[in-house]
Amino acid sequence: MRDTDEYYTSMKQEMPMLKKILNKFLILHEVRGVIVVRENGEIIENIKSGIEFDDNFMNAVSTLMQDSKAIADNFSNAPISMVFMEFSEYFLLLGPLTEKFFLLIIAQNTANIGQITYEIKKNTEEIVSLL
Repeated sequence: MRDTDEYYTSMKQEMPMLKKILNKFLILHEVRGVIVVRENGEIIENIKSGIEFDDNFMNAVSTLMQDSKAIADNFSNAPISMVFMEFSEYFLLLGPLTEKFFLLIIAQNTANIGQITYEIKKNTEEIVSLL
């Protein structure tokens, strides 16, 4: 196990790298936010553009993650493959990175969901290596 000071120094170095990778999603047309969430609902990292995340929204994201996990548990503990929620102007796309970490993409309805899922597949391994 890492020494506590060494661990926190390492985390400070890894988080900017994580933001750099998350920015690859943010530069996609109409993507407004990217959030890495632990299965218990804890927000690990987020990045946004053209949208504000207030405390209520972040609490709702945590609840979404916890509720999705609870629903998966009802299906004989089946893993979550993807959660999609669409609203009048935006959609949320929640997909697994690992068994314990998930990626939430917030985009306008005009965003290309195929391009977003491609980027998720392309960058998952690199994101996971930083968690």
